[in-house]
Amino acid sequence: MPGIINLIEEQANEVVPTLHENENPSSEPHEDLPEEPAENPDPFPVRALPPVLAAMVEAISEIAAVPLAMSGPLVLAAASASIGRGCRVKSLLGRETRASLYLLLGKQSGSGGSGAYRLAMGPLYGFQANARREFENGLKPAICGEQEALQIDIENLRKSLKNAGDGERDGIIRKLGEARKKLAAVEKDLVDPLYIASDATPEGMSNLLSMHGEVLAHFDSDAGDAISSVLGKYNASENQSESLWLKSFDAEPITIVRKNSGVIYLDAPSLAVCWVCTPSKVRELFQNDRLCESGLLPRFLVCDPKAKAQEIPEDQAGEARAIPGHIAQPYEAAIWKALNEYRLDANETPHLLEMTGEARGAFARDFNKILRAANYLPDPFQSRLTEQSIRLSLICHLYRHCEITQKGDATYGADMTGHEHPLCAEAAACGLALRDWFARRQGEFLGARREAEKETGWEKARQIMLRRPDGITARELYSGRVVAANKAEGDSLLAAWAEEGRIVAIQPKQGGAGRKVVRYKLAPIFTGK
Repeated sequence: MPGIINLIEEQANEVVPTLHENENPSSEPHEDLPEEPAENPDPFPVRALPPVLAAMVEAISEIAAVPLAMSGPLVLAAASASIGRGCRVKSLLGRETRASLYLLLGKQSGSGGSGAYRLAMGPLYGFQANARREFENGLKPAICGEQEALQIDIENLRKSLKNAGDGERDGIIRKLGEARKKLAAVEKDLVDPLYIASDATPEGMSNLLSMHGEVLAHFDSDAGDAISSVLGKYNASENQSESLWLKSFDAEPITIVRKNSGVIYLDAPSLAVCWVCTPSKVRELFQNDRLCESGLLPRFLVCDPKAKAQEIPEDQAGEARAIPGHIAQPYEAAIWKALNEYRLDANETPHLLEMTGEARGAFARDFNKILRAANYLPDPFQSRLTEQSIRLSLICHLYRHCEITQKGDATYGADMTGHEHPLCAEAAACGLALRDWFARRQGEFLGARREAEKETGWEKARQIMLRRPDGITARELYSGRVVAANKAEGDSLLAAWAEEGRIVAIQPKQGGAGRKVVRYKLAPIFTGK
């Protein structure tokens, strides 16, 4: 993985300049946005975002006094949830990729994260509250009336069936079946709108998905309990229960059998996830082998914004500060339009976008470069990197094709037309730049895990050398993949340990037949004698 992280750092220098050279002509140019403080050597690439999102990211950072590294991921999460499974793009290897993101944000309590979360997610929660009010005051009374009417019809048909003659029974049974079918459909509609869920067990989340079109945002600004649900805290066996989240990342079908609730069939479940917790919790998750190896953590874009509590400027303390309407209102209009256009209207029949040849070529080069850096070895983290960039690119593409119009004083509307255009090279460059930044943040958490894996590998090799005082070669390390995956990795480990003074080389004797091979044995200090 260190080779991959180094590669990502190189790619960052290659991709970001193209954003300014090839700005999408359909969008307004970015205003000059402030950079992160000088002490942050790797600022969040806010200029890779579409203008309507970039402006909100910058405004949240200013008002809530948080770094762009906190507001940026939160706004991306909101944009992802607004799209749901309503758009897909034809990507690589015959796949269709959605805009759903899984984000894991580690932040210290008291660093301003709660305020930033409320500002970024405000339009989502506002849309949900508005939909619930409209349902309570409009559709629900009518549906309840139809439900009661059908229940009365069913009761009357049941009474008629008791006294029916042989010639009447078949007709009454048919009508009874039709009435029950209508009642089931009505009761299915008698569910309050829900777009965002927070703390829920796997069983509860699967029930919610089945009742709400199989699409939800699993967002939680204090996600300790939500993560505990995945880790198995709330089931009797305390086994981890990440299958639902694994399947919902790619909208794969899943059948869930529960003792109390029976069987739940989900044909194409789709979740957007944003969990905010402490950095120590994130580090704990990265030490969990199953979460890493099963592929759940590799599905997440991870970030510790390293936010600190900020002083309030005393010269501004006399006035209540809020995000300016010319920034907040267009952002809300765009989120609401995406929710209507993609999350709701296109949920059953999603839009399928093409990708330009230039964009496809950029992603193919990225995929191949990462694969070569990993020496073609399977790794759950590196295998998701290009896919993550495509997901981010799709969000950028759709919101870049968002036309904002002012309809009145502090009233804005939005029109989303990205589904009518192929995903282009500019959107690909934006997605790659954002992915590179997240990959470097992920590397900060992976570093500790990799070091622990190195030490585990060293201890295995030390035990082999204790049993082989005549020394070993790389073969003993990669045979059966005990420590290394292949000869090249075995040679690399031996060279590193020799440089660190852990092992010493045994030079082959000169003369005689046979191939001369350098063997290695433990340095005296590591023999335990």
